[in-house]
Amino acid sequence: MMKYLMFSLFFISSLLLYGQEINMELTFDWPNNTQDDDAFIEEFIASTPNDFQQYKLNERYTPTLSDLFEALHVIDLNNDGLKDVIFDGLSGGEPRLISIYINKGGYFDNVFDEYQQISNMEFNQGILSRLQIKDWDCCAGINETYRLYDVAYVNNKFIFKPIEAYRYLKTTDLPSKYWSETKTVRILNDNYNMRLSPKIDNTTEYYFELKPQLGNIIAQLPKRSIAVALAESIDETGRVWYFVAVPPFIRIRNSRILDFDDEIKSYKCGWISSRYVENID
Repeated sequence: MMKYLMFSLFFISSLLLYGQEINMELTFDWPNNTQDDDAFIEEFIASTPNDFQQYKLNERYTPTLSDLFEALHVIDLNNDGLKDVIFDGLSGGEPRLISIYINKGGYFDNVFDEYQQISNMEFNQGILSRLQIKDWDCCAGINETYRLYDVAYVNNKFIFKPIEAYRYLKTTDLPSKYWSETKTVRILNDNYNMRLSPKIDNTTEYYFELKPQLGNIIAQLPKRSIAVALAESIDETGRVWYFVAVPPFIRIRNSRILDFDDEIKSYKCGWISSRYVENID
């Protein structure tokens, strides 16, 4: 019981710091954040001859050097007056690739790689300080994941620290609006249903990993488990639903949302009824 309480306190304090910044609808606008400099991009491509081979094959169905120019974005990430580069393009396989290259004044250091797309970047005094990645799974995967990185710039070196990951099924109804402040709730009933959408639906046929299921239940939460409510919705009956993020240490039952062994463990997101939960903020 004491171990559970310590985990709960750590979880609540960490969500006050990071959880309120998650917005799964965020998109990143490259043209508003980068510089136009084709001559510099040509120099960059020449200085990284072993990279981006998928754009240099010159075959019928492969991307071209013109496509590579569109995928390379010039931006000063460490406020040193030198132009850095972010690659946001095809990886050569199914997923898209994000690669960050820092200009060292004569060569470029590849400091970060991740799949699939940047959804948000934050800067502190002109230096990259926070990075959010949206990963919609490749290879017919059924999940989408938002990964949040804290970025430190120490001794002229970037350090990317994964903080949190938020995962949900692709067919989840995401909120149209998120709260500016989250609230932590405790589940009062055992095997409390978490659903794809903010309504009770036990008849619609859904497919998860090619297997049919009746109803929109995607997991069950144990009694006294905690979650963080990020938004709410009211259905046609007047029932209030919370869109919640359930922390990784909670052992969700019968979950359709899965972690993989090589990933940081994620918060699992979905809708729960507000009727049998209590606020513990």
